[in-house]
Amino acid sequence: MTPISNRLFLKIQCISLDFILRVCLNMDQWLNACVATERAVTIIKAAHFHKATSKKLAKIVIVILVIFTIGTSITDLLYRHLIDEDNEDYKRIWCIVSYPSSLKIFNSIMHIFHFMTPFIINLVSAIILTTKKSRQRSNLQINRNFKKLLKEQ
Repeated sequence: MTPISNRLFLKIQCISLDFILRVCLNMDQWLNACVATERAVTIIKAAHFHKATSKKLAKIVIVILVIFTIGTSITDLLYRHLIDEDNEDYKRIWCIVSYPSSLKIFNSIMHIFHFMTPFIINLVSAIILTTKKSRQRSNLQINRNFKKLLKEQ
């Protein structure tokens, strides 16, 4: 099997595929956090939850998330390039990203932000969901203790 050696194709693939992959992975985390948040809001508001308002808000949030995620990953497009490696056995072409030092710091902060913030949102939403649901059940089942119901949840 011969490796692909068309530099234009490899350059386009290097830039676009890695960028799209990074954006999609970040969007996955943020959308999961949005779903968790909506579930928590649904439990908190209960009967006062408006589905139509939630749909409108979801559309706006998705657009904002796409713009935000692309915006924080756009530097990846600018600093990707191909490097040739001539080995005894192989001639390889690598897709490498090399940032200036100030951008390395920004990029590291963005990686941490895109990982930790959705994680914290999911964690808080899970805690809210569990406690609110247990509180609702303890209100319905008067003879059962809230702490026991919370442990069951």
